[in-house]
Amino acid sequence: MQVSYHNYVKNKAKELSGYITSVTVDGQENLWMASSGVGLYKYNTRTSEMNLYGQSFGITNMCNDVILDKANRIWVAEGNKFSVLTPESNSVSRFSLPLYTNLMGFSNVMQTDGTGAIYSTLSKDIVRFSPDRLNLQPTLTSILI
Repeated sequence: MQVSYHNYVKNKAKELSGYITSVTVDGQENLWMASSGVGLYKYNTRTSEMNLYGQSFGITNMCNDVILDKANRIWVAEGNKFSVLTPESNSVSRFSLPLYTNLMGFSNVMQTDGTGAIYSTLSKDIVRFSPDRLNLQPTLTSILI
């Protein structure tokens, strides 16, 4: 087995804040990184451009996990809140579950199955989402400032 190391983010002190808790890669080789304490980062591996999707997009600073669904949307788990970013339109849909509203110190983990369903831990439970059945309405379609 061979392991290779590549330092994608060159200036970590300038470009990254918080702690990276999860990463996924899309079809354009962008790294999507959940960051506890900051939000969601997108890092373009071809151009080295870094973008932050944070509170101005409605994504909280408690990002625990990030995953790509079958429609190439980016799902972010934030305790009992979930954000779904559609990269083509740069829009974010948000929803929360009325369970476990105080999840300080808790970290979600998400996983997909062969049907495209997304499973997430939520305190002592596991929840299942069917992305193709959700009627996601964008809460924000661009940065306000």
